[in-house]
Amino acid sequence: MKKLSSLSVASPMTKAQYRKQSASLRQALMNAQTDLRESSSNAVLIVSGVDGGGKGETVQLLNEWMDPRWIRTHAFDEPSNEEGERPDFWRYWRRLPPRGEMALFLSAWYSRVLLDRVNGASNSSLAAALERIRRFEQMLSDDGMLIFKLWLHLDAEAQQKRFHELEADPLQSWRVTPRDWGNWSRYDEFSAATEEIIEGTDTDQCRWHVVDARDDRRRAVEVGNALVASLRAHAASHGNAVRTDEVQSEQERSAADMKRGESVSVVNKAKYREELAELQAELNRLYRRAREEGVSLIAVFEGRDAAGKGGAIRRIVAALDARRVDVARIGPPSEEELKHHYLWRFWRRIPRAGRVSLFDRSWYGRVLVERVEHLASEPEWRRAYDEINEFEEQLVEDGCVLVKFWLEIDSDEQKRRFSERSRVPHKRWKLTESDRRNRRLWKEYDVAVNEMMERTSTKAGPWTIVQANDKRHARLEVLRTLVDALETHLSVQSDRRDRKTQVG
Repeated sequence: MKKLSSLSVASPMTKAQYRKQSASLRQALMNAQTDLRESSSNAVLIVSGVDGGGKGETVQLLNEWMDPRWIRTHAFDEPSNEEGERPDFWRYWRRLPPRGEMALFLSAWYSRVLLDRVNGASNSSLAAALERIRRFEQMLSDDGMLIFKLWLHLDAEAQQKRFHELEADPLQSWRVTPRDWGNWSRYDEFSAATEEIIEGTDTDQCRWHVVDARDDRRRAVEVGNALVASLRAHAASHGNAVRTDEVQSEQERSAADMKRGESVSVVNKAKYREELAELQAELNRLYRRAREEGVSLIAVFEGRDAAGKGGAIRRIVAALDARRVDVARIGPPSEEELKHHYLWRFWRRIPRAGRVSLFDRSWYGRVLVERVEHLASEPEWRRAYDEINEFEEQLVEDGCVLVKFWLEIDSDEQKRRFSERSRVPHKRWKLTESDRRNRRLWKEYDVAVNEMMERTSTKAGPWTIVQANDKRHARLEVLRTLVDALETHLSVQSDRRDRKTQVG
């Protein structure tokens, strides 16, 4: 294997080059993700690299460029008490994605091996650890899973420069820790151990992709291109059709928007971009404070089909740390879930302290689709109102911030969006027979939604109704509501602490 120190260094990428390449790259990634979702395959992306190499930024960007509802992002700290009582790989097995989805693992099973080697693990111990990894990855690959392994590299000088840049930025300084500087002081040891590990686990089925991370833009494009190529090759080798039709370019989509008339947008694009950036920055600030204080956030998204739940969720994920966000895409219950109380599967997705769960559809299916489609008896869905209120009250009493959104669009706008989805290749999967049937049941859903609002908009869990005919307005309103909810909760918590201090 080529030495890490001998990696060629390409010139920085300009903003114009990046905009041009990232637009087409994002389309290709969405196509490849759609193909994966429709196939019998799944994928694990292992994002590793030197401290400051952009692992977090890369994970964040992939969640923005693709649909995060079909991605699970996992960071692995020291094993918890629960994990420590089981074999080492138990925590990785339980987070593997189902078929049709992908997971982003930060370092995963390579982190401990690297640290052990730097701290003096013997040749025989290293060989045994690498052999176990090879067998594990081969087992997953043989079952049809794509294992995409990424190493983001910086030389010692570039890493030192990156640390200083981050420390000089008040909003980024928290990213550099004394541990990072300690590892940098042992750069040569870490580099030598990394080369051993990559060489020992770079197999035909599970290859490593080493990317020079000096330039953020070039790093992003190289990672995206490598992932697209791997997904396409995997699809071809497993008999899955590789998408060849191209989606509309950004320019073509803009032209189509113009033909529909500017009146479709209440918020113009320039104002939207400005407010979006401000709200995402504020949400990130409050989220980091909530994480430090152990406050979890649950956001529930319900609404008409094609109302823009996915788009709103993507703008939230872009503002947070994707490693600590669970996007729960709720569909019909599995056979296992049907054997339990309908709330059982939602209890399992409640976030730990300081984390976030975003529910794309939720427990309200009991009083909406299950009621309208007669999947639950009338006594079952009628008692669900009180059961849901009790469930949400427990969440809030435990200190969770609960925000519930209903995204509302009118019938004409839904019809237009359905038509658009049928024309755009990477959106066709969103339009299902269930959507068309739900449209025919519009009035029945109206009755169910109205009663749901009346019975479950409580002090613990009030509903926020978002007018979503204009997607930009809806996304900003969602972010604004989350910012207000977190700010209010954290202020109340702070006031309570102050009063306790005064009393004491």
